[in-house]
Amino acid sequence: MGKSRNRKIKGFTLIEALIAIVILTSIGIGIISTVIYAKYQVEIENQRTKALILASKTMEVLQRTYIPSIMGFTSNVIIDDNGTVETTDDLPGTLQVVVKDKNGNVLTSPPPGDNYIRVEVYVRWHPAGNPSGKLLEESLISEIAPRRSEP
Repeated sequence: MGKSRNRKIKGFTLIEALIAIVILTSIGIGIISTVIYAKYQVEIENQRTKALILASKTMEVLQRTYIPSIMGFTSNVIIDDNGTVETTDDLPGTLQVVVKDKNGNVLTSPPPGDNYIRVEVYVRWHPAGNPSGKLLEESLISEIAPRRSEP
């Protein structure tokens, strides 16, 4: 009769090691993609904040303007210059001002000075690094009361 040896195998088999590598790689890819997505969302929110600041500054100027002088317009703007003189890192967009009467009709000429007007300011841009991506927009809407005379 032969001796039966009860051997304990120490360590991992090659299959167990490969399974562990696949699991760790999957977890790592998930973490990295989450971090990249979060970084992208933070950048988009920074762009939204800068666009909203631009819209707010424009609205403040319009609110201090004598109503018959307010006109709708569209212009190209730089939403974010990244604090540099270089233009290659600028984030271009458009600023649009729409002026409406109290009934919601778009005014194409200066409004009369004796009525409330509705002013809508829109800032639109493509996300940085993705000029063919979804067009983003921030807007402000305000009603402006007439003043009795020009300041």
